[in-house]
Amino acid sequence: MGLSIGLLLGSIGAVVILYLPRAIEYRQPGRTRPPARTARPGAPSPKPASNLAYEENHLHERRIKQIEQEIYRVLRGLQVREESIQFAQVARRTRADREWEHTRVDVSLPAGLSAEKAARDIEKAVSAFSMSRADLAPEPGGRRIQVFVDDLPTHVLHLREDVDTGAQTVQTSPPQPQAGGTRPKVVLVIDDFGMSMAQARCFLDLDLPLAYSILPFQAHSRDVARLANDKGRLVMLHLPMQPAGFPEVDPGPGALLVSMDRSTIEQRVREAVNEVPFIRGVNNHMGSRFTEDRERMGWVLEVIKAYQLFYLDSWTSSRSKALSEARRLGLPSAKRTTFLDNIQEPDAVRIQLRKLVARARRHGWAIGIGHPYPVTCQVLKTEYNELNTKTDLVPLTDVLR
Repeated sequence: MGLSIGLLLGSIGAVVILYLPRAIEYRQPGRTRPPARTARPGAPSPKPASNLAYEENHLHERRIKQIEQEIYRVLRGLQVREESIQFAQVARRTRADREWEHTRVDVSLPAGLSAEKAARDIEKAVSAFSMSRADLAPEPGGRRIQVFVDDLPTHVLHLREDVDTGAQTVQTSPPQPQAGGTRPKVVLVIDDFGMSMAQARCFLDLDLPLAYSILPFQAHSRDVARLANDKGRLVMLHLPMQPAGFPEVDPGPGALLVSMDRSTIEQRVREAVNEVPFIRGVNNHMGSRFTEDRERMGWVLEVIKAYQLFYLDSWTSSRSKALSEARRLGLPSAKRTTFLDNIQEPDAVRIQLRKLVARARRHGWAIGIGHPYPVTCQVLKTEYNELNTKTDLVPLTDVLR
């Protein structure tokens, strides 16, 4: 009897957790539940797509970002001002089949805080993570810290003492202007729209030249596309492709799989393109396995070229062949630089935005991809002035080649 009651209560709890939030969304005053979508004959049935946008990011990359966030937290806890933490340089490094970001951070310490104290606190925080260490060394005016994760160098921090004049913080490595006096260009793309109108509304209210990448065959795919187009925003198709973790990780309806033949793949691409109106380009949703297949990516891109669309490689695998195939076929194309929000906390998103700006300073432009999380929208809203001061926020079409 007791077991039966327990099972009953557990079932009720599951129903509440899974369905109550959706019911509340549609029962707000003045709103009605939208009618069910009717799929075209032969089109995939609508169902929620996976929200695991970063299934291809290995544990190593996630740990790097967590350590980075912890270093930032330690410095802020030591009363180091945010403007005194400069992400001076971000570069991709490779070793064998591994690829990761290496970041140089220049830190101006406030008067009274010794570089030794700050360095020891950072060393302690880094060492708390498994397979991670921080090597400390003196240098003129402060300390240098080299951070390693799984024996790969991921960060170098230069801590400078007594540079706070009381009136303003002196930057140890001020941002360098681009050649000709032009400012670096930053592009922002938000993926995974189409599952919820509530997710889309916050981003649609932002006065930013965002690109809206929309999943096909979702309940609100067409609605979001229309609203974004009405706002004058660039609309893209977020084309689901097979991830390395398939089938445990589900890329959603209409996904392209490496087991499919050419005619099936081409038909699926055409269906997805016709599903989302107003699109001007395509990027991959997941796809860490599919984008590594040069032949099948070529089939996909030939269809995209026939529709006169551009292609953005979301770069979910360092072995992706998508960009090189797009260039071979003459498609306007580009590759993602930074994922903004695989750790969904304000400081983590802000750090990724600062790294994005650092990459743009070095290369002239950079592309950041985010997702429709509330935290991402709020950080973009609060960071707008900072981004607009240091960079030119431009549409994705401005950096395609």
